[in-house]
Amino acid sequence: MRFALLGLICLALLGLSACSTLKSAKLLAPATFGMEQIAPRVYVDPKMTEMQRLALTEAITTARQRIHLYYGNVVAEPEIIACSTEQCFQRIGGETARAKSYGAAKMLLSPRGLTAPMIAHEWSHAEFSTRVGGSFAAKDIPRWFDEGLAVLVSNEPTHSEEIWQAINEAGITTPALNELESREKWLTAVKKYGDAATNKEQYKVVYATAGHEVRHWYRKAGKSGLSQLIEAIRQGKPFIQAYQEAQGSVLPGLSSAYRNFDSAPGPECTRKP
Repeated sequence: MRFALLGLICLALLGLSACSTLKSAKLLAPATFGMEQIAPRVYVDPKMTEMQRLALTEAITTARQRIHLYYGNVVAEPEIIACSTEQCFQRIGGETARAKSYGAAKMLLSPRGLTAPMIAHEWSHAEFSTRVGGSFAAKDIPRWFDEGLAVLVSNEPTHSEEIWQAINEAGITTPALNELESREKWLTAVKKYGDAATNKEQYKVVYATAGHEVRHWYRKAGKSGLSQLIEAIRQGKPFIQAYQEAQGSVLPGLSSAYRNFDSAPGPECTRKP
């Protein structure tokens, strides 16, 4: 029975892009591969202790509240698959990230990602993608906005405004927004600005930069501006126009650092904070 189910899952995965692997099958059917359901749409590995399970449940509740705070309500309901060991995380599809989201449907947490900020970060990706109309509709959203919004929503300490200030006080070079518009550019920048030779403290420079930009925008735009931007994107308006209109004026930082706007490429399988 299990092998028959596995066969059906793998056939389904063949049409899903480069993510079609046995690891993806484990994501699609976590209970079939030994994960235990502890709440609706929440699965954990059998080695997770009762204390860890309780803490995870509380972290999910807090993350949901963060989504509600910034978006007004919660639309996306991603399935959460949480690992208490690195072996579990690697076996299911994790790499070095603390957490990964797979579109709006799935969220995979490492032992380092079982916190409210990390869950809220991934949930924000799912929420934003769902609201703008799915991955295809989100393909022209620059990476820096999607990640910066997730940084804002999550309130993750390592991506905070205090970290941004520390980066600047240390004289560490930060990227321009047009270096962060696509997934490929984003990953290149993470490597470049994370170089220990120039960033001895190993600050999360790229995430802090995106978070700083979107925090500044959100202070002007607010919740209503975010809703306005989402609706404008759903109606087909170019992102940069919607972004500027939602906060009432062209931001000086945006106009100078991001004057030559280029849309990002198509959607990717995962996002990694």
